[in-house]
Order: sequence, then C-alpha cells, then structure tokens
Amino acid sequence: MRGVAILGVVIVHCVGLTAPHLGPINSIGLLGQRGVQLFYLVSALTLFMSWHQERRVEAHPLLNFFTRRFCRIAPAYYLAIFASILCYGVRPNRDGISVGGWDVAENFFLVHGLNPRATLGVVAGGWSVAVEAMFYFALPLLLAAITSLRRALVLLCLALPACGLLATALHARVGPDELFYIKYSFPIQFPVFCAGIVLFFLLRTPVAHRLHGSRRLALALLGLSALLFALAVPIDDTSALSFYLSSAPMVPLLLSAAVYPLRLLVNRVTVFLGRISYSIYLVHLFVVAAVSPLVVPLVDYGPQPWPGRLAVLLVAFALVMIPTTLISYLTWRFVEQPGIALGKRLIARRESRAARPLPAATAPADL
Repeated sequence: MRGVAILGVVIVHCVGLTAPHLGPINSIGLLGQRGVQLFYLVSALTLFMSWHQERRVEAHPLLNFFTRRFCRIAPAYYLAIFASILCYGVRPNRDGISVGGWDVAENFFLVHGLNPRATLGVVAGGWSVAVEAMFYFALPLLLAAITSLRRALVLLCLALPACGLLATALHARVGPDELFYIKYSFPIQFPVFCAGIVLFFLLRTPVAHRLHGSRRLALALLGLSALLFALAVPIDDTSALSFYLSSAPMVPLLLSAAVYPLRLLVNRVTVFLGRISYSIYLVHLFVVAAVSPLVVPLVDYGPQPWPGRLAVLLVAFALVMIPTTLISYLTWRFVEQPGIALGKRLIARRESRAARPLPAATAPADL
C-alpha cells in the first residue's frame, strides 16, 4: 500500500503546480495528500507486527528496533538535508524567520518535529519524517500499554477528541506559519497512528482470520473507501474534525488490502513504487521545483473544458514521476539499501554476542 500512498502524495503536488485552475479535478487530486496518513497507518500496523514477531527471538528487541529505524530513514534523509542546503540554502519559513545551524542539527538528530522552524525550513516535506520519528520515540510506551484490541480502541477514542480539542485551542492562538506546523505536528497526527494500531489488533482476531482471503469483503471495503472519498471531496481542511474525516477513507482502503490483495491496489507497479516510496517522497519535491517552469506555461488561466485541465495534470504528473522514479531507484539502491544492510549487521553482531555462552566461573580455592 505504500505504492498507492506515494502516488497520492505525488499527485497532490502535481495539482499544486496547476491549482487553482483545475476546478473539481483539483478537489479530487488534493485528497492525494492523505497518502501521508496512509503511510502512517501502514507504519503503525507493520511496526506492531514486526515487534510482536521479533521480540520472541531477539535478546535486545528494543535496541534493535531503534537500530533498524535509524538505519532505515537516516541515510536518505541526511542526503535530502545536504541536497536541500546545496540547492536552496536554509530557507526562511513563511513568516520570514531565518533558519540556522541549530535547525539543521535538529533535522540531523531527527528531533525537528519539536521546532516549527526546523520542521518547515530545512527539507521540503521534512514535516512527515518528523512525525514518523516522533512516533518511533513514543512506540516503546505504546507497545507496553496497548496490548489488546480493547485498549487500542480506548486509545483511539481518547486520542480523537483530545487531539482535536488541542488543535482547536491552538488554532485561535497562532499565526499562519505556526498553524501549518500544528496542523501537521505529531499530536494532531497521533490518532491516525492509533487507527493503525487498532487495525493490527483487529486483524489478529479469529473473525479476521476466518475472513482473510475474502475477495468479496475486500471489494466491499474498497467500495466503502471510495464512498468515503466521494463524501470527503467537499470537506475543507481547516479544522481537526475535517482533517480526520478526510483521512477516514484510508482505513477501509488499507483493511481491504490486508484482507485480500486486489490487483488494483497490489500489483507489480505499486509494489515497486512502494519499495522505493521513501526515496520518492524525499526526491519528488526537488523534481517538482525543477519542472515547474515547464508546467506553469501550460496552465490556461481562463475558462477551459475539464479534459484540457486533466491533460495539464497528466503532463505535470509524467514530468514529475518519470525522473523522480529513476532518481529514487538509484537512491534506494545506493543509499537506502546499504543503510538497511548496516542495521542488519549491527543487530546480528549484537545478537551473536548475546547468544555467546559466558565462560564458567572458577570456584574459589577455599570452597
């Protein structure tokens, strides 16, 4: 499902090249930004799955978890930091506040989610990596506390109103730059991760095991997701409630793929894109900036039939997606994969030391 998620993210930024000149197509395309929330759902689901599998066989599961996560996301993100500074310098944020060395350092240590300037002013799209890293930091507590479907549901039911009220309270007290930061900060995104945790425990129930492999159920869930998407099109994104409502279609969409991998969602293209999706996320905004001079002249600011508007969007998507995929494959192959391999070596070395028998103690001579 990461392949589907990254397609949505790329589409929404292609819409950004032509908006607001696509009318209804623009509204539908903007739902692609919920691809990030699909990433978060998948992340929570798969991390809970891997934890419950690895802790049974590893001597240091928690330390190994952080080793895997760091080696998974840090190398490519460090490259994105370097490329951003090389291409753009350190950009001021929307209020013109300069971004300095400390903000870059916070990105380097993956704690930039605590600082609006560091989140928004160093790497384009770095906010979502910040949210993901904050979830990693919170995960040990969640793993210890959330041990059943009932607890996961309680957490979700508490998180939705609490985070929604927090967003509403902060909304009236901050400027436009801080508002963007709050909207995409970890506390507001946290209920999405909670929904992924609920899906993990839901898929472990006996009923879910019996229904696994049901193509009809998968189609029904896909239809429910499409219906929720249609209802979400007119919803704006100005409040926490509207944000959660527009994110809701991602839940049955992911559940559909978990029940039965329909080829519409799980195929060679989406599997390949999902494999390199992290690199695509980091690379595609550089490409969007590079091709925008080619796309903007194609935009007709006057009345235009929707086929023409759709053609502009498709051209923008092709101009962004083709070079992004080529570059992302290289960064996946030569940056991500070596980082993952390093993590595996570090874990294997740590586990081999833990499995090595201790030398027998020598008894004192007077005993």
